[in-house]
Amino acid sequence: MTIYDKNEYRSRQAQYAPLQEVGVHALQQCGIFQAELRFVSDTGNVIFQAKTAEQSYSVRVYHDPFRTNSEIVGELYWLLDLKRNSNLIVPEPLATASGELVQEITVPEAKKEVQVVIFHWLPGNIIGTTLTRETAHQIGQLMAELHDHATAFELPADSFRDTTDWRGMGHFRANLSSAQLARIEGFLSQQQLELCEKAATLAAKKIDEVSEQQDFGLIHNDLHARNCLLHIGKIAIIDFDDCQFAPFTCDMAITISSFDSLPNQKQLQEAFLQGYSEKRSLPQNYVEEIATFRAERRLRLIRWVATWPSVTHFPFGWQTINDSLQYCQQFINSVR
Repeated sequence: MTIYDKNEYRSRQAQYAPLQEVGVHALQQCGIFQAELRFVSDTGNVIFQAKTAEQSYSVRVYHDPFRTNSEIVGELYWLLDLKRNSNLIVPEPLATASGELVQEITVPEAKKEVQVVIFHWLPGNIIGTTLTRETAHQIGQLMAELHDHATAFELPADSFRDTTDWRGMGHFRANLSSAQLARIEGFLSQQQLELCEKAATLAAKKIDEVSEQQDFGLIHNDLHARNCLLHIGKIAIIDFDDCQFAPFTCDMAITISSFDSLPNQKQLQEAFLQGYSEKRSLPQNYVEEIATFRAERRLRLIRWVATWPSVTHFPFGWQTINDSLQYCQQFINSVR
């Protein structure tokens, strides 16, 4: 499954062709040779699928590096611990012969260094818009298992994941570059900008009241149906790249927010929460906290679109903006 039409796919495939050589080199450092690479996506990092005669691998290239090695290693340590100490199906990173999980390789054409991580490829189909109540119920159970694991997991000293980002942006335009601000002002009206600013201010006040003394730990931070693979009746969770320490209700809000564009969103939310509660008690004040973190998530998605070259860079740009504005208005109306 791909989010691109044929012409757009070919264009991006050609754009990232120089990174294939980097991927091949990184694979060889892990003892993998004669692999054929295929471009998969670039919604965050650039992802390739590498196939040999025996196995498949995922090649993640940080083509525009924004994470430190210690941040990336933090994610990879968590994945390795999940593989060892849980029944969850998650990506398994591969180390080089010298034990490195993150490789730094120079792109010859651009003469710049990029970070590369190799994973075993997980089979399955992206769930995406085919999400059902039954699948949402299973995802709720899987998130509860993630949170159970997180309560006892600590990152090793040589790694890092953010612990404060969940507290919110405070102001909608906070820390935006001049280019990002110009893009936002280009696709939002003045009234819509004021709506976002009001929602951000209200969300920040509510988030200040959230406790981190319980139901807090390392969260996936981007667990939605496009980051879930279905294979022979089992669901695998992928793309832990955004993981951070935060209240568990923040994680839940992000998943529930992803239901907004689906016609049966209320039923999906009920099924997700029911699945979660069967494995782990719902956090105290979860209803209010989820509503608040949903508003924060929606505002961040609008800001994410502002990092694209244009709103139509990905086909879901306008829907993301419109769904986000609609929810922010609902959130403002609900706050008393």
